[in-house]
Amino acid sequence: MDSVTELHDFAAAAGLSPPFVLAAHSFAGLIAMMYAATYPDEVSALLLADTSLPLEADLDAQSLPPDQLEALRAEVDDNPELVDAYEGYAQADALLPALPDVPITYMWGTLQTLPPEWAPGTYEAALRAFVDGLPHGKLVESNADHDIPRDIPDEVVTEIELLLEG
Repeated sequence: MDSVTELHDFAAAAGLSPPFVLAAHSFAGLIAMMYAATYPDEVSALLLADTSLPLEADLDAQSLPPDQLEALRAEVDDNPELVDAYEGYAQADALLPALPDVPITYMWGTLQTLPPEWAPGTYEAALRAFVDGLPHGKLVESNADHDIPRDIPDEVVTEIELLLEG
C-alpha cells in the first residue's frame, strides 16, 4: 500500500490533475489496481500490460507442496526493490471489489513461459475468468513474451489511445 500512497503523493506534488489512465507492466499492475480501488474518482481507465495478478498466489498454493511454496515465496521476495510480492497479491485481492466501474484492458503476452508447476491451461482459464470479472474488462492477446512494452510498444500505445478515446 505504500506504493499507492507514494504514487498519489507524487501525482499531487507534480501538479497532475485526475482522472488518470493508468498504464502498468508486471508488478506495477497490482499497484495500479490498488490505486484505482483506493482513489476511484481519480482513475478513468486501466491498461495492464501482462501485470501480476492476485490469482498467481492461488495458483502457486494449488500447485506446490508447502515446502516448495515457502521456497518459491522466498525466491520471489528476494528482489532489489524489496517488494513482498505475496503481500502485494493479498492487498490487491482485498481491494478488487472496490475497483471503479471503468474500462480495464489486460494485455497478455502469449509467448511467455509460465511456471511449470501450473497445470497446462490453468493460468489462461484463470486469467480469462479474472478479466471477465473486471468492470468493462477486455483481454488482448499479444504475440509477445512478458515484456510487452518492450516487444510491442506500438500495440501498447494503440490500447492506451483506445482507452483515452473511451
